[in-house]
Formats: sequence, structure tokens, C-alpha cells
Amino acid sequence: MDERTQGAWIIHHTDKLQDMKYAANDYETINLAGKCGLLLSSLAASEEKSISKERLNTLAKAAHISLKMELPVILDKLEKQKLISSSSTEIHILGLTTSATLEHTTSIFYD
Repeated sequence: MDERTQGAWIIHHTDKLQDMKYAANDYETINLAGKCGLLLSSLAASEEKSISKERLNTLAKAAHISLKMELPVILDKLEKQKLISSSSTEIHILGLTTSATLEHTTSIFYD
């Protein structure tokens, strides 16, 4: 299975896990990678190279990402993958394309 197909599978299953009350805890790796992919997809869809923290929070909420529990972990993961850079007021998107988000999701899953 190629990386794009794997990334799509991860995001799809993360979406399904969000509908289940307790299953997400049993599949933390898929859940983390999938939520990273969902946020990446939102960031890549933006035409901007930087977005405010307020806009980031809005995108995270739309992806059902907890702002206090999950978002800091996801941002840390994305920075370690060199996909974003953050400052105290905004997030800088580093050469992210919509078509590459699935491949990045797969890389995060295996990392």
C-alpha cells in the first residue's frame, strides 16, 4: 500500500474512532496521526503561509481536536516533522501542499 493510501486509511479510521466513546484510547497511534493529518489538511487548504493562533484554534475545533489536551501534542509533532514553525502569536506553514498531507500523515504514524 502506498503512503497516500495509508494516510487516507489513517484519517478515515481516526474519523470513525471519534464516534466511539472509548475506542480512541486503545488506538492512540492511529488517533494521533489521523488528527495530525486532519489539522495538516486544514492548514494546507489555507492559501496563507502563516495563520493566527485564534484561526488555528478554530481549525482544531472543527477537526474535533481538544485545544488543551491534544493540540499542543499535535503541534509539537508537526514541528518535529518540520511541517510548521510556531511563534507566540502564529503558526508558519512550511511548504505544505494538500496532496502531500496524506504522505505526511503516514510518516507521523510510523514515527
